[in-house]
Amino acid sequence: MSIPIQFRRGTESEWTAADPVLFEGELGLLISDDPDTQLMKIGNGTNKWSELPWALRGPRGFDFAFEWNGAILGVKTSDEAEYTESDLGIYFLWDGTRLGIKKGTDVEYTYVDLKGIQGIQGIQGLKGDQGDQGDQGIQGIQGIQGDKGDQGDIGVTGDQGIQGIQGIQGDQGIQGVQGEQGNKGDTGDPGALTEGKIWVGNGSGIATEKDAPVDVLSGIDDPPNPTGLADGTLYFKHE
Repeated sequence: MSIPIQFRRGTESEWTAADPVLFEGELGLLISDDPDTQLMKIGNGTNKWSELPWALRGPRGFDFAFEWNGAILGVKTSDEAEYTESDLGIYFLWDGTRLGIKKGTDVEYTYVDLKGIQGIQGIQGLKGDQGDQGDQGIQGIQGIQGDKGDQGDIGVTGDQGIQGIQGIQGDQGIQGVQGEQGNKGDTGDPGALTEGKIWVGNGSGIATEKDAPVDVLSGIDDPPNPTGLADGTLYFKHE
């Protein structure tokens, strides 16, 4: 059965806070998100973590400083006091806006525009929240109301105008609808005719006067015996 072996490990802040003394030959690993800083130390049983050197790491290199006077490049390390001049055969001239370059054999400088192509405009940021509305100012004092003026005199009443001419009388309205005819009344008793005159037409437009009969009879039916009426008697049949 295989058994996994794990070494003592921690982040930089964890090692700094604990600062332990590692046993002689004990490995301590520095865990970092940067793959170039995966370092370790080997304990000696005496010194603390902060006092131990990094294992399998070479000595620190030199820090270089540079000086350029427009024609000669000076170089020195951090432990040197003077610059070592190096003639590269290339000369530079800066006029404040452009960089001029020429080789040792050139007479004129070739100017280079150091300004690059403008980059793509970035995405506009999100609009911030609207600020709170400020407090309303204090209302000013209302001015004093002026005095009311005196009422003017009432004007003189004018004369009454002349009465206008009476308008033309309108047309007579349409006659209303005639009402329904009333029920026929009951037949009255036949009256007795007194002796008088009657006129009988003869078809020529001239009536012939006749003596009126004395007896006039009437009824709603035919006479009981039309041929048996008395001489001079008239019979009227009515509804």
